[in-house]
This record gives sequence, structure tokens and C-alpha cells, in this order.
Amino acid sequence: MHLQSTRVPLLISSLFLPVALALPSCSAEEPVEGALPSDCADGLDNDGDGAVDCADSGCSGWDICQEDTGSQPQDTSPPEDTSPPEDTGIPNIPCDSDICLNEFMADNNSTMADPDIGAYSDWLELFNNSGTDVNLAGYTITDDFDLPTRQVLPDVVLPANGFLLLWADGRDDLNAYGKAIHLSFKLDRKGEEIGLYSPDGTLLDAHEYDDQTIDLSEARVPDGDVWTICYHPSPGQPNVKCVPGSR
Repeated sequence: MHLQSTRVPLLISSLFLPVALALPSCSAEEPVEGALPSDCADGLDNDGDGAVDCADSGCSGWDICQEDTGSQPQDTSPPEDTSPPEDTGIPNIPCDSDICLNEFMADNNSTMADPDIGAYSDWLELFNNSGTDVNLAGYTITDDFDLPTRQVLPDVVLPANGFLLLWADGRDDLNAYGKAIHLSFKLDRKGEEIGLYSPDGTLLDAHEYDDQTIDLSEARVPDGDVWTICYHPSPGQPNVKCVPGSR
């Protein structure tokens, strides 16, 4: 009987040991401001540090506080340009001069070869939009509006309602070969300007163009009218085979 009585307290103490060890884990966690997004908009100091809602650093990560705290990254991109596009002053309207720029090709690969040297060079065409022959001596043509006298045309007559082909190959020898007129500049297939001036410096006709396609021209259709893409170029001839495009 004495031995049995000593075993009972040992059994009881072993049963209560895990409970005693687990007691420290039951302590409550300290409150945190921003544990939930609702903490940042309830008007309370949930963690007792003196900072309320979005003023507490614990709320800085929630979307509800982004605008209030100004914590979003600053947009350093330039402001959108809402100004209207620059007016070039060259609308696509019919030519109202006697002598007009009528067609050009800035990427001539196989359409027509220069009769003097056989090269497939850039070319442009003038059109006499009147019923009177015109001597072009002293007229100037350019690919840069800032240099209106870049090329002075020779003493050559453009017949009434006729056409004159000019080779923009940069040879600067005009009609030294006797078959064609060569200009001192080339046409940029990526786009540029063409201007035609009278001997007294008056602008007669002008055109600005953008990227060109190989062996397609831009032409006034019909002759002397508005510019369009020409799928059947006609250098030195009436523009009657062009299929109108958008330009």
C-alpha cells in the first residue's frame, strides 16, 4: 500500500507538465496599424504610437494610402504635346501656275534609265499648264526651300501643254551631254522638299513628300491637279495611267 501511494503524484505531475509549458504561448500579440486596409481608414490609433490611419508608416503599403501620402513614384515623363501639328503651308491642291511640278520618282530602280549614262537615277517632270511656249532660262529648282536658287535651269523651251524631264542625279552638268538635263541634287527617298521658282524668285510650285516606294512615283493626276501615288509612272508623258492612291 505504501508503494502505490507514491506513484500517484508522479502520474499527476506528468499529466500537468505539458500544460505548464504551453502557457507562455497564450500571450496576446501587440496591435499593429495597417495589418488590414480597414485599419488605415477607421480614424483610430490601432497600435497606440500616436499616428492615425495613413499617417502611420504601417499603412504606407496599402493602395488606400497611396494618394494621401504621396508615396507613388513621381512621373518624370515629359508632358504630352497637345499642340496642333505644324502647318507646312503646302496644301495638296491643283497647281495654279503656268509651270508646274508634275511628277517625280525618288527611288528609281528599273522604271527608266538616264539616256546619257544609262543609270537609273532620280527624276522629276515639269508641266507647262498653259497654251503658250515658255523659255525656262533663269527659272530655278531646289530640294531645299532655304536654297531656292540651288539649280538654275538652262535656256530650254517648254512647249505649251508639254512636259520636260529633269534628272536629279547630282551631276551638275545640266545638258552638257545634249540628251538630258541633269540637276545638281538628288531626291531623298525618305522624304524632302521640291520647289520651283520664277527668274524673279517667285515660288511657282512646291511639294513636300515622305517615304517613297521603289519604282512608284508621285504625280499630279490629271496633269497639274492634286498629288497622288502613281502605280504606272509616265516620265515625260501625260499622267493618264496612274491608279489614284492616298497622299
